[in-house]
Amino acid sequence: MFFRHAFGWLRQVGKAVHQVWLESTGALFLGMGALAIPAALKEWHAYQRGGSLWRPLIVALFMFTTVGFGVGSFLRARRMR
Repeated sequence: MFFRHAFGWLRQVGKAVHQVWLESTGALFLGMGALAIPAALKEWHAYQRGGSLWRPLIVALFMFTTVGFGVGSFLRARRMR
C-alpha cells in the first residue's frame, strides 16, 4: 500500500513538473518571437531601401516558428489539466 501511494504521489509530481516545463518553454519561445519583431522591422525597412527580400522572410519565418512553438507548448500544458 505504501508503494502504491508513493507511485501515485510521484506521478502527480511528475505531471506538475512536466506542466511547468511546457509553460516555461512556451514563455521562452514567445519571448524569442517577441524579440524578433525589431529585427523584422529593421530588415523590412532595409528591403524597402533596395535590399534583398530573403532577409525579412527569414526573420519572419523564425518569428512565426518560435511563436507557433510557444503557443503549441502552452496548449499542450493546458491539455494536461
